[in-house]
Amino acid sequence: TATNYQLAKALVGSLHMETVCHENSITSIVPQKLLSYREAIDLAFSRIAQNRVPSTWYGAMSTGHLRPEQIQNIQVPEYGVLTDRRSVRLATDKTDVIDAIWSIGGARGWPSMTWAWKLRGLMDKFVGGIGMRRGRRDSTDLKPGDALDFWRVVLTDKKAGRLILFAEMKLPGEAWLEFYISKDSLVQTATFRPLGLFGRLYWYLTFPFHLILFPRMARKLAKGWPTPSTNTKS
Repeated sequence: TATNYQLAKALVGSLHMETVCHENSITSIVPQKLLSYREAIDLAFSRIAQNRVPSTWYGAMSTGHLRPEQIQNIQVPEYGVLTDRRSVRLATDKTDVIDAIWSIGGARGWPSMTWAWKLRGLMDKFVGGIGMRRGRRDSTDLKPGDALDFWRVVLTDKKAGRLILFAEMKLPGEAWLEFYISKDSLVQTATFRPLGLFGRLYWYLTFPFHLILFPRMARKLAKGWPTPSTNTKS
């Protein structure tokens, strides 16, 4: 189960207390077929394998449905922040680029330096963060509130090709990653709102990696970075 260190420690620490529940009067109020432990595990793994998991506990977030005018009003902070913005001309069909953006992370990894993302997730776990183990609910579909590795999906507007992610890793500040299609270009923006001097120091220490990782990621996405559909065709 994907969870953070503190919760995992508490769960493991409670394993020495054996608890068996014999009370089942709830079945007279809510009649249903009860599954054994093994049946429940088999069913869960079967649904995961078929991408039929409608939601997960770590993806729980009340979002509702937004009207188009509300979506346009959702913006990443512009003041008091540090940004890394890349604009790359689309090298393939817009639909392919959007599909590529919507398939980042999880088991497929990232378009650029997946090992670096995993290393950052490992560092996050060492300081009590969530790391990269959450993965994603579905390999090609994203919804507001979904967990995406150590990101949280804030906004999805696939028709316009706009996606906003919010970082839930341990950081000396707040971070967002935004993608959107502007005419015939992909605009990719990493935004960081530092918390004090240490936050600014963190940004400038990691900036050399940004110079390699972010341009490469934008270029690959603009080329329609191999998606599950393109892999199937080949």
